[in-house]
Amino acid sequence: MGTTLIARIIAEGGGAEYRKALTYEKADIFLLPDTLFESIDYNPGVALEDNEWFGLAGFSNKPYCPPFLLRTNFSSANYDAIKSTDFGNITFLCGYQNGHYFFQRVTPARQVNQKRLFFGEYCKYEENSASITLNDYADAIYSPFEDKLYFQKLQSISQIFDGINELYREATEGEVNYFLQSDFIELQGGFSCNNVKINNRKRIALALETLRHFSAAEQHTVFEYVKDYCPELTNGNNRFAIHNEDSLKRLLFGIEQRYYTTPVGGERRMANSVIVLN
Repeated sequence: MGTTLIARIIAEGGGAEYRKALTYEKADIFLLPDTLFESIDYNPGVALEDNEWFGLAGFSNKPYCPPFLLRTNFSSANYDAIKSTDFGNITFLCGYQNGHYFFQRVTPARQVNQKRLFFGEYCKYEENSASITLNDYADAIYSPFEDKLYFQKLQSISQIFDGINELYREATEGEVNYFLQSDFIELQGGFSCNNVKINNRKRIALALETLRHFSAAEQHTVFEYVKDYCPELTNGNNRFAIHNEDSLKRLLFGIEQRYYTTPVGGERRMANSVIVLN
């Protein structure tokens, strides 16, 4: 029981350094979620339910794994003590407890100097109290035993693990233009690359990867499937009419085969979240 907190500091010159903040031996600072080890393999097409977590296996082999996680045994002796001047330059905290690493992002807004009245055995007032608010549940948890990173929101941990956004990246300007100029698309109403927002840019990156693995016959099958479920997109010349963000989204969802028909009732539906069953 107990937690040792390590802080990642932006040092002079812009480099990163890790320093020991404290060791708290009375109790664990962070809670371990009951549902953590029932995680879902990360997939950008999945929307988590409450209390569900994504799992990213083989994390130590990823380019965005922090080097200190690769050490065989954790020891706080490997870190210099944090300084008062480091306050305001902390990017995240990592708590080591019970063999797991708990990561919490620390934004500038969380590092505040305020007048505070503390309650305990006696009241204590501080004129200029520098403090950071800690959550019960961390933004990410790394288990060395499984070599797996657990998290709920990719956006929340992108400032902790540099480069992890590649898991669900936005299509580049060139990729968006390339997709919109495909021979199966007809742009209408002046719709162009400039009109494509972040969510559809991410979906385009996924769709390009999906189409890359399709044969010509498989692409034909998927496009016929889209025509069946989205007849409003067809324009009679074997191309899909894209005139706004919604029509683009419907085409992209079709490429990912998110439309289905219920076996009872024959109701046609669209899945906002998809989990592949083994």
